[in-house]
Amino acid sequence: MPVRKLEDLDVHQFAKTIHKTAYPIIRDIPDRDYRSQMNRSNLSILSNIAEGYGRRSNAEFAKFLSYSSGSVYELRTQILACVDVGLLKESDILPLSDLCESEAKMIYNLMRTLRAKE
Repeated sequence: MPVRKLEDLDVHQFAKTIHKTAYPIIRDIPDRDYRSQMNRSNLSILSNIAEGYGRRSNAEFAKFLSYSSGSVYELRTQILACVDVGLLKESDILPLSDLCESEAKMIYNLMRTLRAKE
């Protein structure tokens, strides 16, 4: 299916899935500092995809996808850190961690495609 709007992008749809999956996990973390930073990372994944798409340039889109990828790895690191300090159980974060890994691969592949078209 051709991409006619942001919502047609698989990478955007997947980012929405991460956002919806992460939100209730983050909401229940008792430490306010962790919660705050993780909410920013979570929203940044989706937001940077949208901002890059809106720039209407392959180079700009790839740049913002890079930011989104950084946020994916940031969120994944933060949920793992929460396990390390006892704020979350590993069993609670495994599905989200797997989603983050898949999203990072999707973003990377889209970045490669965009850069090849430059």
